[in-house]
Amino acid sequence: MTTEVHELPEVGEIVVATIAKIGDHGAYATLDEYNGIQGFLHVSEIAHGWVRNVSKFVKEGEKKVLLVKKIRAGR
Repeated sequence: MTTEVHELPEVGEIVVATIAKIGDHGAYATLDEYNGIQGFLHVSEIAHGWVRNVSKFVKEGEKKVLLVKKIRAGR
């Protein structure tokens, strides 16, 4: 059995990620299956309703299963 590795995930793909850094507007996550590529989880995507404090919903080092909604290659 071989595992195919792509440079970037595709829009609509579900990925496993590790929360790397938390900011005021969301969290940065390292995509575990994509050689350390980082993605951004915007505060509006973290929970239903208003999120005052992102760190109440995600913690650094925590694993999350996420949906890729947009790709900005080269950033």
